[in-house]
Amino acid sequence: MRQFRGGHEDEKKIASCVKPDPAASSFDVRDQVMERVCRIHKERHAKRIGGRRRMTRRSFLAMAGIIVALSSLTGFAASRYFQITNEKGKVMIKTMSYEAEEKRNRKYQYYQNKLSRQLEKYEAQIQKLKEQLRPGEIIAYYIDDDIINTLDTLDKAKFTYKPLKYTDYGQYISRVTEEKKTRPVIPERLTDSLVFEEGILNPDFMFGKDVHENFADRMKLAEEFEQEAKKAKGDQKIFTKKMPWIVGEEGTLSVLYSDGKSTLRLGISKLSGNGTVQTYMTAQTKAEKIKMNGREVILHDESKSEKKHLDYMAVWYDEKNKYSYSLLGMNGNGLSKKDFLQALETLVAKP
Repeated sequence: MRQFRGGHEDEKKIASCVKPDPAASSFDVRDQVMERVCRIHKERHAKRIGGRRRMTRRSFLAMAGIIVALSSLTGFAASRYFQITNEKGKVMIKTMSYEAEEKRNRKYQYYQNKLSRQLEKYEAQIQKLKEQLRPGEIIAYYIDDDIINTLDTLDKAKFTYKPLKYTDYGQYISRVTEEKKTRPVIPERLTDSLVFEEGILNPDFMFGKDVHENFADRMKLAEEFEQEAKKAKGDQKIFTKKMPWIVGEEGTLSVLYSDGKSTLRLGISKLSGNGTVQTYMTAQTKAEKIKMNGREVILHDESKSEKKHLDYMAVWYDEKNKYSYSLLGMNGNGLSKKDFLQALETLVAKP
């Protein structure tokens, strides 16, 4: 559950898997109080605009009281959320309100819907391009459509790929070891019955570069596509370019465990620097932060939430090796919470 770093369309759908306490307030109390203080101050100042007036002791104490109240409210609101920090106190994983996020995004909904409808017109062609790819191939593509490129100015150059998949545990671990400087925790079996079924390697959408270099490269790639589209003859609408396949440190890993009936999906991604994993919870989610093998784990019970595809989820952070992990138990698995915790204990290594 890495925070979205690339332009691949599938990764944009990930941000709906976790959430905070149902009573959690999703608004920033501090911003609202300070906005109110500033507005009152401006209104009063406007009325006194011809004269000078120093802040009285009473005014000073009143302002100090607001700041104290602000600090208390901020602490109260924050205490309703779950988070995991590193040894320096930086938040690496945090839960957020799914409903509040939807509300914040509502003002963009019209444009998002319009963009989605326009992209759907090219969906069959893009799917055909993807089907033509071999495992371990990634391409950039550009759609010569004014509506799409006006609504999606920063993502004109898009990407699609076919991941590398392994059904042999030994081969998968060997490839992961080649790509990663430090091998993440990927056991062959989680319980007596849940064993490795498939391992996947996904590419690094930063292509081994930092965020600034990558952004400049994307803008340059978009300009190249635009020039190619202008010179094209006929009714060609989609233009492509093969990109280098790089997994490296930043490429995400996905591992499927199964007993023939039930399955669990393990996700692993690099998390360092300014990165933060944000997970979203609905009002029906039961969440708790537990200690397992000496490590903090945020556990989510989604069995009665609106996320019908998900029953249980756990997220944690390995600070030493800078990996974030997520374990998902999909709906209808037949696994109990006890079964899920047993599998989880195998994965969570001691700090």
